[in-house]
Amino acid sequence: MKYSVANTVLAGIAGTAVITSMMLLLSAVGMPDIEYGTMLATFTHTSPIVGWIMHFAMGILLAFLYVNYFRDEINGPYAMRGLIYSVLPWGVTLIMLFPMLGMKAISANSQSPGIFILSTMIAYLAYGFVMGAIAKPHHQADVRHA
Repeated sequence: MKYSVANTVLAGIAGTAVITSMMLLLSAVGMPDIEYGTMLATFTHTSPIVGWIMHFAMGILLAFLYVNYFRDEINGPYAMRGLIYSVLPWGVTLIMLFPMLGMKAISANSQSPGIFILSTMIAYLAYGFVMGAIAKPHHQADVRHA
C-alpha cells in the first residue's frame, strides 16, 4: 500500500515524543531513569542536543521500517499493529542497551532487572501504539482525466 512520507515522519515524531514522555513519567514514579537522548550523547561523545536529535531520528527510522516492512504483514487495527511491532525494537534495544549501560541504570536506581525491563517495555508499547495509529495507509484520490 502507498504511504505518505510526511505522515510517517509525523508518526515517528509522535511515537518518539510518547516514548520519551513515558520514560520521564515512569522515572517520576520510581522506575529506572532512562533518558535516551542523553544516553546517546554520552555514548557518542556528542552534545545532549545531538543525542536527542539522534533519538528522534531513530524513532522516525523505526516508523519507516514499520510502514515499509511490517504494517501490512500484521493483522488488526493499525494501533495494535504498531503495538505488536514495537516488541521488535524493544527487544533489540534491550540486547544493545544492557551492554551499553553496563547495567548502571539498574544498580544506580536500586531496581531489579525485571523493573527495568518492564518500564522499557511499557514505553515501547506506548510508542508503537501511537506510531501505528498515525501511520495508516495513504490512499491516493482516484483522479480521472477527461
